Amino acid sequence: SVSGNEDTAQTITLAGSDPDGDALTYIINSNPSHGTLTAGTSFLNFDGNNDYVDVSSMVAPGGDSPRTLTAWIKPSDGQPSGTEVIVGSSSASDEDRLYFMLQTTGKLGILYKSNGQAGNMEDDSTSAVFSDGATDWTHVALTLTESGGTVTGGIYVNGTSIAGSFSGAGTMANFVTPFNLYIGAANRNTSGDVLPFTGNICNAGIFSSVLTTAQIKSIMYKDYSGLTTSEKTNLVSWWDLDTLHVDGSTVVDSHGSNNGTLS
Repeated sequence: SVSGNEDTAQTITLAGSDPDGDALTYIINSNPSHGTLTAGTSFLNFDGNNDYVDVSSMVAPGGDSPRTLTAWIKPSDGQPSGTEVIVGSSSASDEDRLYFMLQTTGKLGILYKSNGQAGNMEDDSTSAVFSDGATDWTHVALTLTESGGTVTGGIYVNGTSIAGSFSGAGTMANFVTPFNLYIGAANRNTSGDVLPFTGNICNAGIFSSVLTTAQIKSIMYKDYSGLTTSEKTNLVSWWDLDTLHVDGSTVVDSHGSNNGTLS
C-alpha cells in the first residue's frame, strides 16, 4: 500500500521480474480509495556507458538570457564512482561549458563558463542531496542569470532551493553556441559523450527565464500535456522522455523543434 500527503502527487514505481525473462504487464485492479491514479512507463533509462539523448542543438538560451533547466531523475547510485552529468555541453574550444552534475559525494553541481571568463564557475551544493546506493525519484532544477558581470546559479530539489555558493565572475553575453546539448551525458568537444548518467530521467525542460520557487513547484508533477499556457510562456523545449518516435530512436520535443536522438 502507498500513502501520502493530501493534495500532493505521489510517485509510485512498480518493479517485478519473470524467472524466464519474459516481459511483464501491469493491470490496475481497482482505483485508489482517495484521489486519482495515472499509469505509464514515463521515463528513459540511461546505462551509464554510452546512452544519451542528442537534442540536435544547444537549446539552452545563448547570450545573456537567463535560463532554467528542470528534470525528474532517479540515479541508480546516489553517490556514483565518478561524476555524472544530467545535461551538458561545451564548445569546440572548451571555453564555453554548461554542465548540471551529480557528484560522487551525492551533491549536485553546476559547471558554467562563458568565452573569455577566467576559470570556471564550478560549485556544488553545500550538503549531499543523495545518499549512497539506490535512490528515489527526485525533481531537480538549475537556474542561471547574470547581473553586473556576476553569474549566479541556483539548484532546487523537489521545489526547494538548496544551499551552495553558486556564483562567479562572468559575462553570459560571451557564451558562444557550443556543441549540441546532451541529456544523460556531457557533449564535450571531440571527446564525444563524457561523464554519462546512470539511471532514469523524465520530463526535462528548458526555459528562457529564471523560474521562481512557486513556478518550479507548479510544474513539478506535470508532463507537457499538463502545463498551462502561462507555464509555457518562456518554455524553449520539453522532452517527456516517455516514448520514442516510431523509428525507435527519435525523442520528441513536445514544445519546440529540438527533437533528440537516443544513442
